[in-house]
Amino acid sequence: MSQPTVRYVHDWGASGIRHPLEAPPSHNQQPGRNPLPWHSLQFNPLGVFDLRRLQGIFGHNPSIWNTYRHRFEAGDIAWLASGASEDNCHEPEDNGFFPEFKACRDSLPNTSAGYSSRMDFQKATKKIIWDLATMLDRTFGSTTMILNVGGTTVPGSPALPEFLRASVYLPPAFLRQHPDSHPAIAQIAQIFLESVGIPTVVAWKASALRSGWTLTVNGNTIRAFSVPHHLFIPPPVQVGSSHFIFKGRPAGTLHLPTTPTGSRPSSPASATSTRYGSEEPLSTEAIELLAATERIYGLEQEVDSMRELLDRATAEHLSTIQELGQVQAQLNGASICEEGYNEERRQFQQEISSLQTQLSPAIYAPPCYSASLLATPTWRRAGAPSLASPSKASTSTSAAFALPSATQFLEDNGLQYMLVTIRVMVKYAPLTKWYLELAEMDLDEGVADGLLECLTQDSDESDMNPTSTPSQPHARHTTAKPRAPLGPEQKRERKEARESKQERIDTAVSAWFSDTMALADKLAVEFDMKPKYFHELFFQGGARMVTHQEHVNPYNAFKSEKAAECRDCGEAKNAPQLHTDYHEDVSLRRATPRAKIQDVSNIVRNMKLLMCGLSTRVGVEGFFCIVCNSADFHIAPQWFFTSRELEQYMLIATRKKWVTAEVGTKVEAFAVAGCDILNLLRTSKQKADYLKVGIREGLTEKLIDITGDPKAQMAYVWYEEDVVLKHGVILVGWTFPEIVNPTELSTSLPNLQKLYDAIKNDTCKFVKLTGEERAKRMSDWKADVAAGRIEQKTRATRVDKGKKRGRKEPVDTATDDAGGARPAKCRRITAKIAPAAAGSGAIIEEPEDDEGPVEARPAAKRASRAKNGTKTTATARTAVSTAPMRATASKHPAAGAPALAKRSKAQGQGARNDEDGNSNTGNGEGKGKLVTRPKPQPAYKSKDLITSEDECDADPDADEDGNVPADGSAASAGAEFDAALAQVSSSPV
Repeated sequence: MSQPTVRYVHDWGASGIRHPLEAPPSHNQQPGRNPLPWHSLQFNPLGVFDLRRLQGIFGHNPSIWNTYRHRFEAGDIAWLASGASEDNCHEPEDNGFFPEFKACRDSLPNTSAGYSSRMDFQKATKKIIWDLATMLDRTFGSTTMILNVGGTTVPGSPALPEFLRASVYLPPAFLRQHPDSHPAIAQIAQIFLESVGIPTVVAWKASALRSGWTLTVNGNTIRAFSVPHHLFIPPPVQVGSSHFIFKGRPAGTLHLPTTPTGSRPSSPASATSTRYGSEEPLSTEAIELLAATERIYGLEQEVDSMRELLDRATAEHLSTIQELGQVQAQLNGASICEEGYNEERRQFQQEISSLQTQLSPAIYAPPCYSASLLATPTWRRAGAPSLASPSKASTSTSAAFALPSATQFLEDNGLQYMLVTIRVMVKYAPLTKWYLELAEMDLDEGVADGLLECLTQDSDESDMNPTSTPSQPHARHTTAKPRAPLGPEQKRERKEARESKQERIDTAVSAWFSDTMALADKLAVEFDMKPKYFHELFFQGGARMVTHQEHVNPYNAFKSEKAAECRDCGEAKNAPQLHTDYHEDVSLRRATPRAKIQDVSNIVRNMKLLMCGLSTRVGVEGFFCIVCNSADFHIAPQWFFTSRELEQYMLIATRKKWVTAEVGTKVEAFAVAGCDILNLLRTSKQKADYLKVGIREGLTEKLIDITGDPKAQMAYVWYEEDVVLKHGVILVGWTFPEIVNPTELSTSLPNLQKLYDAIKNDTCKFVKLTGEERAKRMSDWKADVAAGRIEQKTRATRVDKGKKRGRKEPVDTATDDAGGARPAKCRRITAKIAPAAAGSGAIIEEPEDDEGPVEARPAAKRASRAKNGTKTTATARTAVSTAPMRATASKHPAAGAPALAKRSKAQGQGARNDEDGNSNTGNGEGKGKLVTRPKPQPAYKSKDLITSEDECDADPDADEDGNVPADGSAASAGAEFDAALAQVSSSPV
């Protein structure tokens, strides 16, 4: 059995301390250096190991890891298994196994080490389940029973209950306190093995066969479990443990004691069980008998486990022996090959010796050939030229290696005797070693360089590869021998040669590039196209040739076939449309509430970090609020302010009570309601008004979008002139019979909702008219106007047309006086404060000395309107009562004079009398116009602050409604006002 690999995990928080972790066996000799990411961890030994590597092992305090190592490992397994019972993935694959089963098997090698690792992982998982059940019973006072049966059995055993066993968790305290429940528990375990265990084993074997596994059967005899009939509860696996192994019995052989009701016949009651609630103690002999029985049963279990271990060890030894036999066979084959190679080498050495003997003693032969060059020609095959015919060999050699240039050079320099040596060198030495071989022949440097140049020329002119000559066998592929180091002079020469060659290449490429760019410009001018088009053809056209794919993708072939089928049926769909249809039918896994909470928490944390970083780098402040918009998922509103002062400022900004939690709750309710303001409105009138506003704004927005004019407005009365003819668009999809102002539409919610939805869904929209359509509508409109069927848009006539209007600028009395003209007579106006309606200010009564007709006076008009039921509307803000102003000026002359002068100027611009005594308010509505002013509402309810203009002008003697008591104070205040006004007029500016 191979030992597990030991990896060293370094905790970054430690000071260089490393702790070993036993890594599970892997398919590779060296497992991955880095662990898998968090989202890729799976429920298998490798996943547990990588999870611990990601978490670290407390390098700063090794004692914690060493002390609680088993607890940390149990926590890692529980971390990987968390949420599995609620992930809605409880259906196996087509082969009958779950994906986790395949992942666990694939992550470990199919060896004894991998099998042991899987078994250890299974035992650790069961132990965690037993531990959790134990703590559940201890903490909450419950009683738990867990049964587990595996799908694998001893090879060759039938699927019968007597060959199965179940791992069961039971509280030992419950078994000790309730011995009368032992038969029932044994019956539950037996029924579980018969009803659940047998189908599990059968299904596992069928799934294994579907997966293509070979279920081997050994030749050993499989014995069924032997369980005493009177033993209902087996001893625990370990002393003090809550884990029990219930072995199956043959069907129908479990004899239960007589029940209190006597409904089930069985054998006489066993001595180990008594009637429920009976306090009769067991005898000493019965207790000893039970102890002996349990001991025997425990020994039988140990024997069974040892037998299983023996079978497993035997199988491992047999596999090891088989592997050793294979290795021995490989060694024998290697020995045979080595003998063949040695024999071939001896033949080559004999051939070399014969060639050396044939050479004349007078011919110079350098010693390097006899020692190194000609010693081991390992690339030759058997079948060398026969040594009995040296003339034939020399003839073939001469024919194969004709060196005309080198031969002529040797003859010119008187070195004919070296021709055979040169031919041998050319035949056996590689081209890269010719320079070294010539250097060892004691030749002059110039002669050696000239001879090397001639040999190089001969090698270029004729193919001198020995493998291509008819007299030489095929060369064997061998590893090239290392080259001899080059000298400084050789390196310099080669460097200069490379630089010169590269310079020529660059020059040629530059010339080609210039010609290509010039040709692209020429073609662009000739074909009236952009040069970029030809650049792509020249420079990127080859990429399509290189990356041309001739292999047909099965998925693309499937889409093409489906497209052809749709075309045959009359429905034309291309491949992208089929691809889109395919993805629309793909089902995605719905996120669990826990996953949603984790996702929201992660996003909120990132948003906080981003906003804090932005505030630190740039200097901004802000806040955000996140609420849920569905009742299926609930999370408290998530608020974040970059500073606490910003949250406190919201109390001042809103001018109302600001409670962050309350605002978040309201926003959440609005989001759950669908973020639709219509759902928050109560009355039908409010909903109708909201829909009408949405219709008006939607049409205006669509008109701006289609015309591109940001100032475009939707005209309903003059729709044909201001919309159709002006912008060349027409409204289609209007759900009402006529196009009218939304305020004139009916308040029927279904009809308004229909039009509102049509605008939102682009069913009701503007469409551009063509030139012909626009010209036709223009001609039709002109014809209708000429015929009098429709009225042309005209400008409204002024109500004061033909009447004399007053001056637009105030008269400069000082200039008139200086010119000798008579000053204008000031008409005295007596102001009276009449009771006004709720929400309106003081009403300006007509002057006492008004000589006009009674019907033209404001009071008469008001009475007439009240009689006719007409509502009086305030159109402009005019003069206010002068009595409080005079009273204020008399009490505060310094501060009141400028204010009164300013107010007088405003009154002069807003309302003045013409020469005929008619009152003109400055708004072009004629004389005698009744003017009211709404009473402004103060912004703050503070007694110490003056927050409105009415409070500045209020008379201290007036009551809450602004009425001045009629005790003569108004007259005195008027006199004081005249004195203050005269003082201001006489004072220099």
